[in-house]
Amino acid sequence: MAGGTGMQSSAVAGGATRERLQIRTRVLWTDVLVTVLVALAGIGMAAVFAGSPNIRWERVARYLFSPQVLSGVFVTVALATVAMVAGCIIGVGVALARRSRLPAARWAAGIYIWIFRGVPLLVQILFIFNLALFLPFIGIGSFGIETNLLITPMVAAIVSLSLHEGAYMAEVVRGGLQSVDKGQMEAAISQGLRRRTAMWRIIIPQALPSIIPATGNQTITMLKSTSLVVIIGARDLMTQVELIYTQNFLIIELLLVACFWYLTLVTLGNVLQYVLEERMDRRRMVRGAPQAPLPDAAEGAGG
Repeated sequence: MAGGTGMQSSAVAGGATRERLQIRTRVLWTDVLVTVLVALAGIGMAAVFAGSPNIRWERVARYLFSPQVLSGVFVTVALATVAMVAGCIIGVGVALARRSRLPAARWAAGIYIWIFRGVPLLVQILFIFNLALFLPFIGIGSFGIETNLLITPMVAAIVSLSLHEGAYMAEVVRGGLQSVDKGQMEAAISQGLRRRTAMWRIIIPQALPSIIPATGNQTITMLKSTSLVVIIGARDLMTQVELIYTQNFLIIELLLVACFWYLTLVTLGNVLQYVLEERMDRRRMVRGAPQAPLPDAAEGAGG
């Protein structure tokens, strides 16, 4: 009886193994088919672009590293950097206000996030650029400046991008803070730390692993969002490309130049984000690893 039961078990196990092999084979062939189809589609699209007689590739190569385009690339990187730094500062402040015990602070932060996340970025850019239409003078009494002189295209671009990003970063920071166990704050307060000190020294450092990946995604999005300031002529990459093709009518060629540089910047951003996340993961693993006893302590324990 025992032998018969063993043979039946072996037969069942063998049948299950053959079924798993068949499933794996079907999955493998499906993966191969999808890969081939995707590769053929990519090759077909590349062939359409490369073989098109309507695209002057020599002009694309000519403008790829032209001084005017490179200046636009520099402005795009500068805009994205300044907007992200300002957006992170605003976001941290607004996120902390959302967690404040003061109802007025929570309401103000909530209204800010509601407005700047709800209104499209393009509308915000145009609104701030045309601020002088209803606020012609900024200041008090004789101390002030005309809005037209203050709100230049570059200033309007920086302000609108920063305020827009600040609303999104506020939610990113708030989500990171909520990922930390509430007991951490209670334990810090019980040890005599002030609430503000505990927030900056204990809660925020623990929230960074959750905040950094989302911040990297926001930075990549910001690099692409800077193209919207073309509407006010802020001399970014898209503005410079548009200025060129309105003169020589090489629209597709110059758009390909813009695509090349945006893809390059986004790729570099992805690489930096990956490196930063890997470093954060290694630090977490080192901190979480059990510490070996010191030699003196080990000898003392053995003695």
